[in-house]
Amino acid sequence: MAEIDFSAGYRDATKGSTLKALQARRAQMQTRIEEAMKPEPIASAWQGAAHVGGVIGASIREARVANQEASGRDRFAKLLTGGLRKD
Repeated sequence: MAEIDFSAGYRDATKGSTLKALQARRAQMQTRIEEAMKPEPIASAWQGAAHVGGVIGASIREARVANQEASGRDRFAKLLTGGLRKD
């Protein structure tokens, strides 16, 4: 009968918290981001148009989020100073 080793699944909670481990994870994440951001060859005009549409859509979403964040911060500041009533 085969013996089962239950210690192989144990992971020390502090193992990933060292400075070298954090630097290694950051470097690995940066490498993955760079690989994901590499442009791929465009095979057709439709693929190019879809890419441009995706870029435009992403910039619109980013602008909306930035506007919502700014208005939320403004509203919060007014609430703290007593300029607005709570909803």
